[in-house]
Amino acid sequence: MRLGAHESIAGGMPLAVERALADGCEAFQVFTRPGRSWLTRPLGRDEVDAFRKARRQAGTPVFAHASYLINLGGEPGPNREKSLDCLVTELERCELLGLFGLVLHPGGHPDEARGLALIKDALDEPSVKPARKSARKVPAKKAAKKAPAKKAAKKASATKAAASVAGD
Repeated sequence: MRLGAHESIAGGMPLAVERALADGCEAFQVFTRPGRSWLTRPLGRDEVDAFRKARRQAGTPVFAHASYLINLGGEPGPNREKSLDCLVTELERCELLGLFGLVLHPGGHPDEARGLALIKDALDEPSVKPARKSARKVPAKKAAKKAPAKKAAKKASATKAAASVAGD
């Protein structure tokens, strides 16, 4: 198990890597876009390249956390369409940045069985499937270099700490 934190991307994606290293993270997660807004800015090539280089040098697995607005369990309509579009964007950004995975709260529905069926359908949606297939998994060997854990243990707090299991 690796101990990590959810790091801020304020000032650009590469700064999240610096923050994670300063916090002693062995893994970390970021939002690739605002977590509570449908709007997002495009990632520039220079920012992507700098982030990928910093991530490689750090050797720590990095995960993205999907927008909290996504609700794949919602009934068909405008919000479900926004959710599907947002999920595709999240997966594309993960691929672009070379991230290890995407943490997703898939949403819900008052009728649990109906909600689960809608979530399954959303993940099999033609607009989502290609993004899911292209989002490659970074082999654990490539992310095996560990950062010191002692600072992470000191810095971890109830609001910032996140445990992640890296591997398969």
